[in-house]
Amino acid sequence: MNITDTLLAAWPGNLKADGTFTCPSCGRATLTVDADTAHCPSEGRSFDVGTLLGLLQRARGNGSEPNQEAPPEQPDPVCFQDAILDADAFVSLQLPEKKSYLHPWINEQSIVFIVGWRGVGKSGFILGALDAVTKGKPFGPWTPGEPVNCLYLDGEMATVDVQKRLREMGTAGRKSRLLVYSDAYAYSLRLPKANLLDEKWRDGFKKSLLDLDVKIVVIDNLASVTGGIDENSKEAWDPIGAWLLQLRFAGITTILIHHEGKTGQQRGTSGREDHADVCISLKKPHDYLAEQGARFIASFTKSRIPTEHLPLIADTEFQLMNTIGDTQEWTWKSAQQATKMQILKNLDEGMCQTDVADLLKVSKGQVSKVRAAAIKAHWMTEKNKLTQLGFGALEG
Repeated sequence: MNITDTLLAAWPGNLKADGTFTCPSCGRATLTVDADTAHCPSEGRSFDVGTLLGLLQRARGNGSEPNQEAPPEQPDPVCFQDAILDADAFVSLQLPEKKSYLHPWINEQSIVFIVGWRGVGKSGFILGALDAVTKGKPFGPWTPGEPVNCLYLDGEMATVDVQKRLREMGTAGRKSRLLVYSDAYAYSLRLPKANLLDEKWRDGFKKSLLDLDVKIVVIDNLASVTGGIDENSKEAWDPIGAWLLQLRFAGITTILIHHEGKTGQQRGTSGREDHADVCISLKKPHDYLAEQGARFIASFTKSRIPTEHLPLIADTEFQLMNTIGDTQEWTWKSAQQATKMQILKNLDEGMCQTDVADLLKVSKGQVSKVRAAAIKAHWMTEKNKLTQLGFGALEG
């Protein structure tokens, strides 16, 4: 048997496309082969048939193929029992502390729903929150944590309208990235329309989020990216709900914007909120005027928030105000305090307690309690007239 036949018989896996072989000694150079010998130009050595067979046998005796690195050691397969721990062992797992991006309601690995009637100001509200997160500044009564990359997906506005909203926020001072996926712009690039009902689209979008190190993604809004879904069917929603859990487990917080139905609750199946950590409802106050633009009360209807932080999620009134130049900013105040002031104002104007309660959609007991406290503080007389102190409180 000549050299070539020996290599073919004992080492067929090392035959190259051009019909040559790699040296079994150095593992790099291409052998120069004639009938009886093979020469390695790298080592300057020649091998006869017997020597070559010895090299091959030694390699096989080591449990590996010549010119091949040993495959990396594979971890033992994981089974269900590996994930089942005693309670004491489970609580002893060393895990990083969960981060808060806008304390206390935008947290790491969370799912958040923001619901409101069309035109109430949902998009502006969440863009304001993202602006605060990426600039490391407060938003309303809430304080920022570590700035992280955020992505805002708009599923319905024209591209120029998205640009306008971003300009109105101002771009200076950003400490992390605020990324924008405009479905209108993507469509102009001939990309498929954003569609959470399409598993392929969901998987591709998730990969992009991970590649860009996005920690917070906003989907604005559900109606625009789930066209054709039966909104009242939990079964139709389940694949999307499972995808949201995938994002959570991958370290991504998802904030979903959705429309309010005629009942005053989120439109469609309540099963959407099963996995949610936080749900926020935006509603216009009773004395809202159209010329006031975006003005609403943010109320937390569901929250997985520690008890000691509950005062931070009390009803808060927001209003978007024009500033110098083309920018805008959000002003805010306690909605509870605003309601108290409105109760006193209405009583001073001669309304009875029952009518005030009906107008402000509060209990008659609350009206009575506010009135009693105002009288005790000398803000109001027994005849329901504001004192100078009371007028000062209203104006201040």
